[in-house]
Amino acid sequence: MKKAIALLILLLVSSMNMTQSEQPIKILIDESRIDSMDELIQWLFPSEEFPDPPDWRNSFENYDYEWGFGRAAEALQKIASVTIRKSGKISYSTLKDYDILIIASFKEDYGTAEVDAIMEFVENGGGLLMLGDYRSPNNCISRPFDVLFYSKEAIIADKKAENFSTTIRSEVRLGGLLHSDLLITDIGNHSVMRGVEKIALYIGLPISSYESGTVLAKTSEDSWADTIGKGRMGAKDSEELEGPFSIVLIMERGKGRAVFFGGSWSFFNWVMDEKGHQNLNFLENTVAWLGEPGGPYKQYRTINEEAQESLVHAMSLYSNHKFSQAKSAFEDTIRIFEESSRIYLNADAHKGIEEVTDYLEKCEIGIEADSIFENALQFLDKREYERAIEAFEKCRLMYEKIDHTERIEECSTRIDEAHHSITLQNEASSLFQQAEDVFSAAVSTFDFTGYEKAKSIFEEAKNKWLEYDDPARVEACEERIVQCTGEIAEIKKTRTTVIALIAGVLVLCIGIVMVWRNVAKKGEPVSSRREEAKSVIKTISERYARGEITRKEYEELKSLLEK
Repeated sequence: MKKAIALLILLLVSSMNMTQSEQPIKILIDESRIDSMDELIQWLFPSEEFPDPPDWRNSFENYDYEWGFGRAAEALQKIASVTIRKSGKISYSTLKDYDILIIASFKEDYGTAEVDAIMEFVENGGGLLMLGDYRSPNNCISRPFDVLFYSKEAIIADKKAENFSTTIRSEVRLGGLLHSDLLITDIGNHSVMRGVEKIALYIGLPISSYESGTVLAKTSEDSWADTIGKGRMGAKDSEELEGPFSIVLIMERGKGRAVFFGGSWSFFNWVMDEKGHQNLNFLENTVAWLGEPGGPYKQYRTINEEAQESLVHAMSLYSNHKFSQAKSAFEDTIRIFEESSRIYLNADAHKGIEEVTDYLEKCEIGIEADSIFENALQFLDKREYERAIEAFEKCRLMYEKIDHTERIEECSTRIDEAHHSITLQNEASSLFQQAEDVFSAAVSTFDFTGYEKAKSIFEEAKNKWLEYDDPARVEACEERIVQCTGEIAEIKKTRTTVIALIAGVLVLCIGIVMVWRNVAKKGEPVSSRREEAKSVIKTISERYARGEITRKEYEELKSLLEK
């Protein structure tokens, strides 16, 4: 049985993809509700400057203008497979075949079902890169992660921070954004920030609160949230929020990870062309970290490997006939396979569940069979042999269904033992009753052969009860054997006494006869002699009636006296 189980495990495991081969990171960029540069910015860049009507979208497909994320897309395409999604609602079915979801600069809320799908994606191993934009409804996505971006329409400004721009157009500076191109140097120690000393923050947005996670980049104490449309842009007003502000937050959620960055415009094409910062390093490191767990389409393989390890453990318990523990382990295995199937529908998990379900049923049979087997042993201990045989036969059939050879053989042996005990009990009881009958009929004054026969049968019955291991019955036999021995001794004693008495009587009779004859010779009357003989015969008859002499002895004496 153990060899068969080991072979089954080998076949099952070999049928599954045990190792996650090296695959490129797959990124999905959602631009289904992409934002565009606002009218003010469009006014600052007169359309006659462009040979063709400009593409005002903040798109990862926008390579030709100062705005857009084309440069960032080029960097991503070097390290990952990138897909840009342009329409439709997000669902888990959409996301499950990717490792990372990037959302940046969007103008419409994501619905509850879409946000739930994003959360499920992350919890099942996916990575989320959320690039906050001061004009986007960021919190519709970040709130389920217990992260909130600053809700007012404001941008981070800092007069004392080092600026990174050297080529920024004067038109943009005239827009009052002079102090919003900052170099962030307060950077944490993490693989996401490996090789990153400065992050160029352009039109940044504060992360105002979070419940968990690690902040990896912050602005200085001199920064403030410059509210758009109130007060003077580029100058701190009294009611405006003061820094430092968290701008990069990373966290792990379930099997996946998420990164929130308050500065989507920091990856605009013109910013990427500037020197003195490592924004692309930051982006590439972020993608590597987010993609490390692997999206759902990779996670299921890892989970299947975990399920297979659980299966090997469960099979080991099953092969050692620990059915209750094996059942629990198989149930754990099914839960793991079900998790794999839930994360990403796959044939390996389906096949694993089918195999394990079959063994769960066998465990149920084994557990029930073990319970019946224990009851059968108790019946055997109580000498309830018929019930024991019935129980052993029932559990033997169940053990045959699961090929439990050892228990099948043990049940057969126990059944034979029970039948033998029944036979032994019947034989011993029959012998004891037979001995009782002989003992009852053995009453005699002179003949002890009946007691000898009864004693012999009681001894035979005793041996049977000894083999049957019934001390009470053995003791009963021994008591009867002692009684038989006593009766035999008493009869022998009586016979000795009677024989001595008879011998005395014979001597007396012989003496009488001799006297009688002598008297006869002298002429004593015959009638007198006959009267004496009758008196002696009467005495002998009385002794015979009392059982003191045998019939044969009585008749011999009588015959002698009547002569």
